[in-house]
Amino acid sequence: MLRFLAACLILLIVACIDRGVAEEGDGLKTAALKNTVCVANSTLPSMDSGGLIFFLHIPKTGGTTIRRNLEQVEGINYVFAKDYATYSDTVEMVEDMVVNGSANQSVLFYEIHAKTAPSFFKLRRRLKRWRQTALHHGVPVFFFSLVREPISYSFSHFDFFHLQKRNPTFERCNATEEDFLRKSVYNPQCQFLFKGESSMRGQRRDAMDPDSQELMVQPEDCEDVKEQLFDLMDWVGTTELLSTETIPLLSKLLERPNIRWENHRVSKNEKGYVSFGRENVSSLATEIISGMSRLDAMLYEEVESRSQYREIIEQLG
Repeated sequence: MLRFLAACLILLIVACIDRGVAEEGDGLKTAALKNTVCVANSTLPSMDSGGLIFFLHIPKTGGTTIRRNLEQVEGINYVFAKDYATYSDTVEMVEDMVVNGSANQSVLFYEIHAKTAPSFFKLRRRLKRWRQTALHHGVPVFFFSLVREPISYSFSHFDFFHLQKRNPTFERCNATEEDFLRKSVYNPQCQFLFKGESSMRGQRRDAMDPDSQELMVQPEDCEDVKEQLFDLMDWVGTTELLSTETIPLLSKLLERPNIRWENHRVSKNEKGYVSFGRENVSSLATEIISGMSRLDAMLYEEVESRSQYREIIEQLG
């Protein structure tokens, strides 16, 4: 027990140090970022004659609900690039779409997700070129993503990757506060965007280890990610408002108001399975996770503050 408490105190100290590093000098950077013009369109593009919808799916943000509801819809060619091999095999479809458009007026819905798929930061130049090429050829495009409130994200990540038996490549853990803190990841959403899911798996608990520091996303990395994300995405929604914002937006964009959206959880509801959440941990644990998620919190708050996104929502009536 004493060893566990000592480990908690060390994590809290490291989290506070990380917070201090993140805040140092961020005032000017944040102010500059808020003054940039987001490309979020005040008018949604028409997909009547087909087009490209690009979905940057950060794990554990609700993307499975979007895929499961749209992958069987007529007129939507849904491509799920879940790893590098699938991405390599299908990327030419996007290249062709942004130049030639759709031959049969279908929408190419292209989702980049986890495992070994390239990170958003590695893809940023290609994404920019896709947008520019599509604009030049008059092909409608819409790029979007989702982020999640960081503490809620941490519980969902632990639940899926460490409590369920369906993930043999991850350590199977007990539903305890000690294991939750031991396996939680620093700033997982910024980490995924900047370095991909494989880097999330490689994070070590010894945050002061030089190799671990090199692996973890740094404040300046997250600033780069934020700037690129808001420059390239037409929409960044939140998991918390998925059903009231992003889903109605997609229904409007696709001109399919009659889609019966159903909630899909990747989590397996095993017999006897009990959810693990905030009510199962101490306030100290929540504070530690908050400190470990400082960069993710800044990203989430920036998404919530974007007035341009409110303009899109107003179109939905």
